[in-house]
Amino acid sequence: MRPTAVLALLSILALTPGVALYAPADDGTIGRTAASLLAFAREMNPEYAAMRSEADAARERAMAAGSLADPKFRMELRDITKSGEQNATLSPSGVGSTR
Repeated sequence: MRPTAVLALLSILALTPGVALYAPADDGTIGRTAASLLAFAREMNPEYAAMRSEADAARERAMAAGSLADPKFRMELRDITKSGEQNATLSPSGVGSTR
């Protein structure tokens, strides 16, 4: 439900006879107070729950982004002339050793 639909539903419920919006004490019963209706609507609204989940996921992604070191690839070619036996080459299979 969209927030406007929730507000429209709450308005209809407030104007409907038999719905007690004003009570001397809030015992947690849904419909006894306007605040309990709003809290129920926030908890049960699937669109609002999806927005909360997306915000939580974005917060976790932001924290996880800086937790690991930046991966790097490094390769060292050694003895690229094989002790003068050949011309210099940058092919890993044609050098003396790689690291």
